[in-house]
Amino acid sequence: MGEAEVADGTKAEGGEARCPLGDFPFEPEHPLAPPKEWAALRAEGCPVPELTLRSSGAPVRVLTRYADVHAMLSDPRFSREVSHAESGGSGTREQHQRWRQLLSHALTTQRVAELRPRITAIAHALVDAMEAGPNPADLVAAFAYPLPVRVLGALLGVPEEDWDRLTYWSGALLALDGQDEQEIRTAREDLLAYLGE
Repeated sequence: MGEAEVADGTKAEGGEARCPLGDFPFEPEHPLAPPKEWAALRAEGCPVPELTLRSSGAPVRVLTRYADVHAMLSDPRFSREVSHAESGGSGTREQHQRWRQLLSHALTTQRVAELRPRITAIAHALVDAMEAGPNPADLVAAFAYPLPVRVLGALLGVPEEDWDRLTYWSGALLALDGQDEQEIRTAREDLLAYLGE
């Protein structure tokens, strides 16, 4: 696919976005509903708009249709490489394959089945803390976000007392909004140093 070409072969005129809607990520009106901008972009014939990242003001192209996302993720011309994927990161295809091979032994069906009681205990502890906390609770912040990070921490052997640090580093590396480049770089260096130890 070309720069502005999408799965059905259409192109934005001159490679330009026809209907930019401002800042990204979009803010949903309701936590259980997708932001209305997604449907608006598809309805207005603008499946690949150029938007602006809230965190940095940088322009970004966003895919709004399943077929386009699927085509991009299965196209080998698109890699996971990012500008700061050095220091043994999983940026290039070869690096990703190396990490995948290393982790495949730890993620066998038997190993995951053995972890089930531990994962269940982590989930129950998060629910208990959420019930004991303020009402109403934020399901994403209190459960959906920390659960996979803590499970990964348990899988990697990270002591429980360091799970909050692991959560912070993960959040800084994966956030689309609210982190500047120096924070991301520092989090990556701190995480790599910690895992190296």
